[in-house]
Amino acid sequence: MGIRHISAVTLFVTDMARSCAFYKGLGFELKFGGEDAGFTSFHAGAGFLNLNAGETARPGGGLTIFHVDDVDAVHARALAAGLKPDFEPADAPWDERYFHIRDPDGYTLSFATPLADYRQRQELLGKCVGIDGCPGGWVAVTHEGAFVDRDLDTLLDRLAPEVVAIDMPIGLAEEDSRACDHAARTLLSGRRATSVFPTPVRAALAGRSHGEASAINAEYCGKRLSAQTYNLLPKIREVDGLLRRSPHWHARVFETHPEVSFMALNGGEALVEPKRSATGQARRRDLIAAHFGRDAFANARVLVAKQDAADDDLADAFACLFTAERIATERHVTLPETPETDAAGLPMRICY
Repeated sequence: MGIRHISAVTLFVTDMARSCAFYKGLGFELKFGGEDAGFTSFHAGAGFLNLNAGETARPGGGLTIFHVDDVDAVHARALAAGLKPDFEPADAPWDERYFHIRDPDGYTLSFATPLADYRQRQELLGKCVGIDGCPGGWVAVTHEGAFVDRDLDTLLDRLAPEVVAIDMPIGLAEEDSRACDHAARTLLSGRRATSVFPTPVRAALAGRSHGEASAINAEYCGKRLSAQTYNLLPKIREVDGLLRRSPHWHARVFETHPEVSFMALNGGEALVEPKRSATGQARRRDLIAAHFGRDAFANARVLVAKQDAADDDLADAFACLFTAERIATERHVTLPETPETDAAGLPMRICY
């Protein structure tokens, strides 16, 4: 029987709490134990990384090597967690991209991705775009930078993406509410659930004033439109019109919600801080830095005027980009699992 993978690596550590913080900072998911335990186990793909507490650490002379999907993303996460890798990710002559980092007890870890896989993944991620509505029209974030345009069609033609995640309703019910909105609120729960605005019914798009659109919506589903929802109608019309007339973009543009995307970025835990609060902004930028790199937000901010897109618009676009990457790599979740389509043939779903 051939050896297929390492089942587990066990390291002897001197301070369990310190070691747990280190490995969590790198993105390892806890399986058993924790900072107060004598023995802790983390998931490591199909295998496990075990930590055994003792008075004396016994670091070996070799390397523990982990193959990961995106070595640069692991490196970015380590830096965002305040950890200090030995060097930047580098392309090795043995056809891997890798970096090393030492844990608190001196064990050397190597994180690596086969170069062919890395290059293929980078090419795929380079074709992803996250888009949010903003005062300037639409703000888009890619791995190349940030862009603003008044017209969504023009923006998409300019960027020519393969996968787009956008914070705007796609697929409108004829009456009642959409199952995807209800699922997203349930998933977020608590105070952040209110960030999922009720989506208007299709007939309400014909309303040319708040009162008219609200009355139409109430006629069809029994609920009036808030001012916030009414103010989104022009952008909902724009997205709806584009996807109905363009099979190309119909197949490439997916609805997401930034708070659900940030929840996924945060390991499945919804953020409780409002996005416009100082703590909320800091939390979201930390998550952006952990995935896209320390300077990603600052570099994008330089490219887009604040009067065109506020900080929270830009942060939401990054959250959408994260979901676009998950869709491109087929790691996304769809709410609901089996979505319905509307009368125009558009799916009523929220992806993250």
